[in-house]
Amino acid sequence: MDALHKGGPATMVSWALAKFLGGVGIGVLLASYFPGAPRDGWEIWGWTLVLFAIIVCIPALKAMSTKK
Repeated sequence: MDALHKGGPATMVSWALAKFLGGVGIGVLLASYFPGAPRDGWEIWGWTLVLFAIIVCIPALKAMSTKK
């Protein structure tokens, strides 16, 4: 957690946004796989949100892993 706090506000916002998008994406995926749930593209939206969360998280992870 210290690396996250030392990274600055941009790193914290990127990390929080990635966590939020990942959670929403997983929630959409879980809801779309329930029996009787409409599958009108919700699976694609869920996987897109998870992939976008991973892409958003990469700069935050890079900033946290570099030593200053």
